Amino acid sequence: YDEKCDVWSVGIVCFMLFLGAPPWLGATPEETERMVKTMDVSWDGDGWKWHPPPALKLVQELLIRDPLIRPAAKDMVFFNKWLRGESGQAKAHLTTESCCTIA
Repeated sequence: YDEKCDVWSVGIVCFMLFLGAPPWLGATPEETERMVKTMDVSWDGDGWKWHPPPALKLVQELLIRDPLIRPAAKDMVFFNKWLRGESGQAKAHLTTESCCTIA
């Protein structure tokens, strides 16, 4: 176990946040586990058309099955243009007034 497992987990969470469903969902927990281990993620769904291509690329990189090829967390932060705000996508301009805080 190393950080690459956490990178995979972040990919699952990001996929679910973007599409509202997990990449694999079987009728039983056992079937879902089998799907995770044996099936590739389907990237062809209509849900991705609502998200910028760099976001899709990010999730695809996070969900590379082979941990030897999957990027490390620090590489994602340093080199992923979408995470760094360099993808050419429109940026939201947040201020302290436009964001919630917990005191």
